[in-house]
Amino acid sequence: MGKIKLSESELIQVIKRIVKESDDESKGPNDNFVIALRNYAKGKISKNDLYDVDDSIYHIEPKTPLGQTMLTIEFKDQEELLNLLEMSDDDIWFMRALNAYDGYDFMDSYQIEQDFKEGYNVYGELDDENVNKLKDLSSIILPNKEFDLNDENFRVVLSQVLLDMFPKEIDYILGDFEMEKESEMNAVANKAVKSEFDDVLLSVGADINSGFDRIDIKLSDLYAAALQSNLYNGDAKEIVANVLKKASDNNGGGGQFGGWYENSYEYQDPEYFDSKSFNNYVSRQFDEMLESLESNSDEINGGIKEYLDFRNRIISKFKIDNWIDLPKDKKYKYKIKGFDKDDIKIFVELMTPLGVKQVKLSEENFYNLLYQPSLFNLEEV
Repeated sequence: MGKIKLSESELIQVIKRIVKESDDESKGPNDNFVIALRNYAKGKISKNDLYDVDDSIYHIEPKTPLGQTMLTIEFKDQEELLNLLEMSDDDIWFMRALNAYDGYDFMDSYQIEQDFKEGYNVYGELDDENVNKLKDLSSIILPNKEFDLNDENFRVVLSQVLLDMFPKEIDYILGDFEMEKESEMNAVANKAVKSEFDDVLLSVGADINSGFDRIDIKLSDLYAAALQSNLYNGDAKEIVANVLKKASDNNGGGGQFGGWYENSYEYQDPEYFDSKSFNNYVSRQFDEMLESLESNSDEINGGIKEYLDFRNRIISKFKIDNWIDLPKDKKYKYKIKGFDKDDIKIFVELMTPLGVKQVKLSEENFYNLLYQPSLFNLEEV
């Protein structure tokens, strides 16, 4: 920080002009924080006297010369400091969430499942061992498809079949993926926030605690900042905030901290994703899926093939998870929600004037619903 050089007489004139009432310097402590800083640096008041001037002084660590003494200024809480720095409400909320026990919720479980259905997220995190296990699974449940994770269409088909056949295991895998991504993004976001503060604090020789409610700063820097900013009647908190804003401006931040909330989805770095833990968990789920298939060879040779053939017949003709008018009675709509591999049936949602109902239909009854709805009492389905 640049320094202002004032002669003794110039400084006295400045203080007399700004401060309405001032005790004589030789008489001891003064209620004015800026004067007290100067008096302490000159040895005219004691450490205890300085504590008495401003109750936000949490700790004083004397140095030689006294102007190099380190002061710890304590704020009521993190929010008080951030408000003094004129941060936006969104950024204050974001930062508070980051420091909460559970951290900030970056991920959305529904979106994670949608991304998986579209062939994304989990596949890119698998290690070689799990890719090979997935290949073994694919050879059983998609025997007529070439295993190629570089093919987006293949990944989409594979995701759909895995969700249909192993909903519990895939739900566990997606849940663990969400947990690891949350951990990654919170770590990256915390690093970005701390880095912005650290860069500013380093430039003025200051430090901040993990709770963002205490600042360590040199007495001479506080004093110089007060003079440079005409804060002759400023208290410790106000002057500290001013020091940080000016340092941010000098560092290219425009005197503003924040912008983190708007950039929340950018906080990703594979170095902070615990790939080993995730793959260990996935490996156990893949093992359970393979054991389930291998323990039922008759099902592999018969039931699974029957189910896959049935499923392929449906998805080749109808869109999944889309509301569609019943062809023979357009006041009703239907939506295919999924498949029951054990019963070889279709989960269908039916929208009627009385609301939405879910039914499970065989392939034959599904076609009856579409083309012979009179066979059903649709209001009672």
